[in-house]
Amino acid sequence: MTMAKVLVADDNKSVREACQVHLSREGHLVRVAEGESAAIALVDGEQFDVVVVDLWMERPESGMHVLEHIKRQPALLTEVIILTAYGTMPNLARALELGAYSYVPKNVPDVDEYSVIAAKVAEAAAQKARRGILHDMANVLMGFGAIELFPDQTSLSAEQRAFLTRVKHSVVAAQELCRMATTQLRSGTPQLRELASADLAEQVHALSAGIAQMKGVRLATSVSANLPSVLVHEAMAARILVNLVVNAIDASLPGMTVEIGATECSGNVLFAVKDTGTGMSDEVLAHLWEPGFTTKSRDSGRLGGSGIGLHTAREMARQMNGDIEVDSQAGEGSTFVLRVPVDRDDSTA
Repeated sequence: MTMAKVLVADDNKSVREACQVHLSREGHLVRVAEGESAAIALVDGEQFDVVVVDLWMERPESGMHVLEHIKRQPALLTEVIILTAYGTMPNLARALELGAYSYVPKNVPDVDEYSVIAAKVAEAAAQKARRGILHDMANVLMGFGAIELFPDQTSLSAEQRAFLTRVKHSVVAAQELCRMATTQLRSGTPQLRELASADLAEQVHALSAGIAQMKGVRLATSVSANLPSVLVHEAMAARILVNLVVNAIDASLPGMTVEIGATECSGNVLFAVKDTGTGMSDEVLAHLWEPGFTTKSRDSGRLGGSGIGLHTAREMARQMNGDIEVDSQAGEGSTFVLRVPVDRDDSTA
């Protein structure tokens, strides 16, 4: 199940508290707001995956106003669930027309509304993750048209040929994202299997080595001895790490080294990608996980994206019961860490 950051907005304290208990029990991170103004302020200040909002708070259409405010910002990709005791068909039709994901009536006899809300939140979070993948896929596909600009590749400079190589990498990334989206739409969850940690690290090194060589960056891999296997979706895990490695290469100057490491910690294997390149400011870090956000400047001369955004990479990690963390200082470099769980059946663990 996809874990989500959820905002619950309701003027009834007991409803807010009950939702918080039920959703937190499912593993979601939950914030609450007691009215329209507080909800809008939180939406403007934080990134939420799902918002559960009561229709009637300070005003009869407070929930609709929150929904409208969110849908005016399509980059948020936030799913909204309307919660109300006033479950008339006109209200339902209007909420769905405005873009609500779903609608949960209160006070229905013999119905545990909080279990219904929890189920709807899980569905909406999965839908939001799929939308994020498709959003990044659309960005990747934008590179296709550039191929036609260079019909005679024999006359291209080394830099131009390198650019075309990156476009071709984007094509491969788009195809993989399409397959991933199709799989998730069908099953809602990736199929995880045992994979040797050292094999994953070596695979990522092999996939990234050509790009590092083209940039003049050294690629070093260090894996702790006797690492246990991990439980992952192989293509997703490799794609995440290749994405992180290529980003590190992009941030590095010729002659620098990008390090790929793997260690065990508290029932997880930590795959770290470290560079000593440009690093990131606090301002950049504050927006790093937003859908569509990029640290790459059009005029920087860097190689460009590796096919998926960090938002999608983190969503993919969470689909495997893992996560991604970052430590970065402007001018000093960055370390990204993919954390994935150890395979409990691995006898070496």
